Amino acid sequence: MLWTLKPLNVNLYPGHRIFYNVIIGKTMNKQEFIDHIANQHGCTKKEAEKAIDMVTSSVIDAMEQGNEISLVGFGNFGINKIAARRGHNPRTGLALDIPAYNKPRFKVGKKLKDACNK
Repeated sequence: MLWTLKPLNVNLYPGHRIFYNVIIGKTMNKQEFIDHIANQHGCTKKEAEKAIDMVTSSVIDAMEQGNEISLVGFGNFGINKIAARRGHNPRTGLALDIPAYNKPRFKVGKKLKDACNK
């Protein structure tokens, strides 16, 4: 699945345009992905589902412990620490404190990037 930004023909004010995301290709849900794995690797759907569940739960557990995961060619899972900051409610204009939090990130590896751009 590829994402691309397409401009709308709307100008808020001179020099600014609104963009929206367009998905190129089909989004595969979990069941379709299970079917794809089972067909591609000649395993049962139960085994494919178990493999997906093992990988996703392991990634979540490792990142919960603060670890980063590097899968060469595929990509890196990591955590960005977002500092606490001051914000405001746009509706009321009241100031509010936004607490610090950890934001998960994924950086695409070269092999995956090249495969998407064939």
